[in-house]
Amino acid sequence: MFQPPRTILRGRPWSRIMNPAQGSGEDEERTRDRRKYSGRLKYLRMQMLEPDTKFGQEIGEEIEVNLQDQKMINEFSNLNLKRMKLKKVLKSKSLELDDLVELENELLLSSFDVETNDNNDQKTQSGTEDNDLILYKLDTSYIHIKRSTFQETKLTEKLERSKEAISKLNSEMDELSKQMSVLKKALYSKFGNTINLEGGDDDDDDGDAPI
Repeated sequence: MFQPPRTILRGRPWSRIMNPAQGSGEDEERTRDRRKYSGRLKYLRMQMLEPDTKFGQEIGEEIEVNLQDQKMINEFSNLNLKRMKLKKVLKSKSLELDDLVELENELLLSSFDVETNDNNDQKTQSGTEDNDLILYKLDTSYIHIKRSTFQETKLTEKLERSKEAISKLNSEMDELSKQMSVLKKALYSKFGNTINLEGGDDDDDDGDAPI
């Protein structure tokens, strides 16, 4: 009976070439790995071709961006930038108002203390007037002004201006939000999840940019 020589061809015995079914365990493992890889690759291809029905569009579908679309995108970007700047100014004005309210409360308490001391201690008229004076910053200088005068005029005016400025900023913010909402609806209706208009409106603490 013919016995083929155990000649090694490319690292494999002659008998294994004549009868591949008698291969080693290492070859069988390679075959299983190739089958697993082929199956995984086929699954991934099916996933890539599977339509995304979330917005009624398919992945990979090309959507034409015309001139009107580009104008809306640019307008939304400009509105969002302006809104971020307004939020910074609004934050600064709110802190300013808080300081004014705190100052008003402190002046009320200190004026009450002065009146109490004046009633308990029989002070001269000049001493009473000195206690009623406070330092008021005018431009780059400080001047003495009566506490009552400051409370009734300067402080009241500052509080009113601060509240008006905050009210105006809030109105502008609301108007910007309405315009951005209209643009969002129009752009999402066409582009779906291929466009992101949700980020970029958080507070930025890197300085206050002018409007």
